[in-house]
Amino acid sequence: MTSQPQAMAWLMAELQRRHKFFVDSRTSAKTVAAAEAQKIGLASVSRDVFLDDERTEDAISHQLQTAINLAHKQGSAVVIGHPYPQTLAVLERELPRLKA
Repeated sequence: MTSQPQAMAWLMAELQRRHKFFVDSRTSAKTVAAAEAQKIGLASVSRDVFLDDERTEDAISHQLQTAINLAHKQGSAVVIGHPYPQTLAVLERELPRLKA
């Protein structure tokens, strides 16, 4: 759906009417979500890092470190993932360390 301008325009208008915002997971290279949100001034963000495209703890840890590095560089990073056991294990282990 995120690659369909008419559908995204409708969705963004509905989100704005409800005082919501849009998070684009960027699962489609042809996404128009951010452009449609911007047209009407709707707040939106797009995923910077996808944690668990590869479902191993090593790969997920690497992606999390990529996100942390990006957040240090940019000031923030939008990270998405699934509740896979491997993802949850990495997050449970690593998230307490992020406060430091």
